[in-house]
Amino acid sequence: VLFGNVATLLRNLQYILMEARKNGPISLPSVMQHKKKAPSSFKTLSKLSVSTLIVNLGTSVVLLSVCILGCIILTFRLHSALNENGIGLSGQASGLEADLPQPQPQPQLHLSQTIHNNQNHNNSLGLSACLLVNDENPRLPEWLAYHYHVLPLRSLILAIDPASRSSPLPILRTFSQTLRDLRIDFWADEDAYMPPSQPRGACNANNTRQACLWTHRNRQQHFVMKCMETLKRRGKTWVLLLDVDEYIAFNTIEDDDPPSPLEEAPEGVATLKDWKVMHGRIRGRKRAQLFGLYEGEGTRNGTHIVTGAIRESDEKIVYGNVVRDDYGTRYFLHDDSTKYQDPKKVLSQAPEGIPTLKSIQVRGPKLYGVIYNDTYDNPKKMDGEYTHIQIHPKLKRELLKSGNIIQDSQGRKYFIENEQLLWPPHVNASQVLRARKELPAVSEGKTILDVIERYRHQFYFGSCLQIPRVLYGSKESNYQPMAPTGFNDKDFVTLRYRWHAQKGNFDVNKFQKTIIDVSRVPMDHLEGEQAYNIHRPLEYFCRADVPRFATSLFRVNHYLDSYEAYTYRNDARGNKRKGCMECYLKKGNGTDFAVNDNIRPWLRSFVDEVGEAKAHVLLAGVGDFRPLGEETLVDFMAEKGGKYVEV
Repeated sequence: VLFGNVATLLRNLQYILMEARKNGPISLPSVMQHKKKAPSSFKTLSKLSVSTLIVNLGTSVVLLSVCILGCIILTFRLHSALNENGIGLSGQASGLEADLPQPQPQPQLHLSQTIHNNQNHNNSLGLSACLLVNDENPRLPEWLAYHYHVLPLRSLILAIDPASRSSPLPILRTFSQTLRDLRIDFWADEDAYMPPSQPRGACNANNTRQACLWTHRNRQQHFVMKCMETLKRRGKTWVLLLDVDEYIAFNTIEDDDPPSPLEEAPEGVATLKDWKVMHGRIRGRKRAQLFGLYEGEGTRNGTHIVTGAIRESDEKIVYGNVVRDDYGTRYFLHDDSTKYQDPKKVLSQAPEGIPTLKSIQVRGPKLYGVIYNDTYDNPKKMDGEYTHIQIHPKLKRELLKSGNIIQDSQGRKYFIENEQLLWPPHVNASQVLRARKELPAVSEGKTILDVIERYRHQFYFGSCLQIPRVLYGSKESNYQPMAPTGFNDKDFVTLRYRWHAQKGNFDVNKFQKTIIDVSRVPMDHLEGEQAYNIHRPLEYFCRADVPRFATSLFRVNHYLDSYEAYTYRNDARGNKRKGCMECYLKKGNGTDFAVNDNIRPWLRSFVDEVGEAKAHVLLAGVGDFRPLGEETLVDFMAEKGGKYVEV
């Protein structure tokens, strides 16, 4: 339109000048005479004045300005979109130096950078991870190299704890510039993930240790949720949530494995559903009892009971096991934290006019829960308000499962929300056992993603895959060196330490870790939320209990490491890290149960993948615990006027 208007303007101007030279006054027919078909509206005009020419010229200027402004806006939007995905306008990813902010006069740190100089940045086939670090430089190269090779890690968001006295930026730059298909986002500023209302910065020295610990956990929970939200927006799938002292591995079958859970109760043994453990003193001793729904022969069938004191130790009171109380009665513990393929039809939502109850708990004759769409009470309960109802005395307890409508003692109906639709599916133990027999060795070049892709349809993995941990202690013994030429086994925690705790022993190994498929988690469960806890980030999508070791395709090796490494970081747990040898030895109790070398060949396989020269560049400084001062990174940067200085 602009070009056509300008062309018409120029032609008319040419004829105007020609007529002016010849005849003086200018008539419209003489101007339009060169056209075969002049518009009828033009023929009715008698003259073409100078004002008409000015209007035509002004229209052209306006159209030209609009075109230029539109091009500028589209260019900036395209540039921003490409940079967000790691692609520069020249076809390359944006450089680190271009991403660095300019020095600011105020003592604040605003450094959320994307560190990648990759020409062919395509991480759609790899996995992602969220990592919060604190003085982890001696172990960070090993963690990055291992998971790049074994996951394979192709997208990482790393945040730094403000109490850290060292910066991981040089290590991150080395990896991003050497491995061309790895994207790393470095969130050095808590503004990247902490809500404005939350406390920030390194813990105040005047605070109690407990306050510092909860500040640290609060930071963790906000970081992992913002990280998962960001990765979901980028179209990622599986996201690993680990610490630098943890390494995911294939859970191959070993002689020291704990027994597999049973799928159903043996003949003559009652089943206990919706069971809970209650600890108390029975006849002067601290003992465990169980409370749950009894399914078996006799008058107790379909009723909630309390067992006698359980004879088995706490680590054996887990789903899939049979336990015996001090009356001699045996109970099979049902798996209550997963979704079964129940052929019985249940409702997915409440019928019109019936209130919904969520997160229910039964305590005696009362049912407690959170109510929505209340239609009975006067005044009505607000949505999300905690309430309770009196259960109808003739109500069958099995109807308290999700997706059913129940009646209270006054005959009023309530819908129990089908929360189990979000739960992870129940996995058959015998099927997993067969799959574990076929798991690859780390030296075979297969990855965690390969195994997930192979079995995800067979087992229908839920969106939250919880992985049991195994704690490796500091006991050392003679071993066959596994490090390639130019490397030392003692510099790598995964090669140096081989003794571990008894698998399935919760008292030593503690809680599980997770890998989450964010593509299957609705955004409203991530956006603006805080993790339920760091071991179970998503309340409904993750198990409510520790998963059985025997039914997991993967495990997480958790390394206590040397005393030097244990006390190296500026940890929020205070005296648990700082010079407390007693704490260190106590944590390592029970970590000499068995030896495992399955993970140790990874380094040789990694060197074969990337080449010896690159491997030496990437792993420079690994295991080097050089002394650090007491000044935190935040203090150091504030002293420099808020400018980030590489440490």
